[in-house]
Amino acid sequence: MTVTADIINCAISGNTSTSGGYGGIYALGGSVVTVTNTILWNTSAPYELGKGLGAIITATYSNINGGYVGTGNINADPLFVDDTNANLLLRDYHLSIITSPCVDTGTATGAPATDRDGDARPIGGGIDIGSDEAF
Repeated sequence: MTVTADIINCAISGNTSTSGGYGGIYALGGSVVTVTNTILWNTSAPYELGKGLGAIITATYSNINGGYVGTGNINADPLFVDDTNANLLLRDYHLSIITSPCVDTGTATGAPATDRDGDARPIGGGIDIGSDEAF
């Protein structure tokens, strides 16, 4: 049985891995995972993406710490407003509109019509990578 997952316009950051290998997404053998317009950044593990034997992960227009082969992918600090606050409840994963490399660098293909705040996509010149449409 093949399990499929589409991960679109998400921000996965600050995760902790108990296995020590993969902190963002791990696809079990036989899985087919498509990652689009997603930020995978700042996990405790050495790798953001991993897959078991026979699994397939395709990532495009995503910002992946350490890099990942795929169309439109980047490897640059997403410059969240505040992803390091000691109080986890006060962290702010909105994009910095002035400097984030994720602004206007995503793809409209498969992107939801609104972001996590209910703001329409796109705002500005294009779709942003991640769950937030910066403005």
